[in-house]
Amino acid sequence: MRERFLIGRLTVSSFFVMRKIILLVVFLLFQRIQAQDFYNERWFFHSDISLNISPESKSIYSYATNDLDKQKGIYGKDINLKTKPIYSTDFSVNYILSKSISVGALTGINHFRNPVATALKVGGIVRLFMDKDSYNTDIFGQLSGFIPLSKKVKASLGEAKLGLSIPITEEDNFAVAVLLHIAYVSYDVAVPILGNEIPDIVEYRSVGLGFSIRF
Repeated sequence: MRERFLIGRLTVSSFFVMRKIILLVVFLLFQRIQAQDFYNERWFFHSDISLNISPESKSIYSYATNDLDKQKGIYGKDINLKTKPIYSTDFSVNYILSKSISVGALTGINHFRNPVATALKVGGIVRLFMDKDSYNTDIFGQLSGFIPLSKKVKASLGEAKLGLSIPITEEDNFAVAVLLHIAYVSYDVAVPILGNEIPDIVEYRSVGLGFSIRF
């Protein structure tokens, strides 16, 4: 069994997609910081970056060994993958419904290192505010699907995340916070990882730490 499992590498077209997303985030960040009445506006942006760790026992690749297994819908075989960090970035546009809750749409990128894969994600997020005066301390839950940036990875349900945002700096037009979260992440594998098996999915159950900016 090979020690290193590779699904795919970032293509040139994928690089340009990522560059456009990053440029858009930078542009929106600059425009928003110029705005006034930060806490009185119902619309706000939220951008974060995080590092996620899934223990080997919680990093699982499931597969079948022959066509008969696949026809019967049997994917009972699996292996544990060596622990590698998962890098994640999120950007969301949010609307404050009340002093206690907001809803939003998000996009972002997840980069996996075992197996190596990169995916664009699109989904939604709900925030429950714990500090009704600043809207910066919140519990959040998000659900997103993956759009692959490699032909070797299938479009998948993606990521479910539950976390806590704790502010460390608050200014007139922006706030910086520490993020603590847990996540379930999975994606459908399009090509064999081990050799000639029939691939199913890779699953991670992870804990994460990150930083965010609200503007």
